[in-house]
Amino acid sequence: MKKTIMVATKEDVCDFCEQVVNHLVFTSECRICGKDICKNCRETVNITEYETIYLCPDCKNIDISEYVKNRNELRDIYNRQHELIEEGISIIDEIRKRYYE
Repeated sequence: MKKTIMVATKEDVCDFCEQVVNHLVFTSECRICGKDICKNCRETVNITEYETIYLCPDCKNIDISEYVKNRNELRDIYNRQHELIEEGISIIDEIRKRYYE
């Protein structure tokens, strides 16, 4: 017996050239405004030697120093959060050893 199964597919569309992008073409998102951009419309910007971001044609002339500053601050907060979690876990372990062992 044959069954027909309906499968919904999602097609990405570039917000600038409106090209329908298939799974073989790399798509990305603008890091400033979040628009979908295809590889033909995107602008590659090197932040560091090892990090690059993609910008859309509208955002490529924007000064990204504020973006880099905010990204670095968020990374520092994320790292501090993990340090505090590890510190809390070690305090809980000390309490367990002192009172329950």
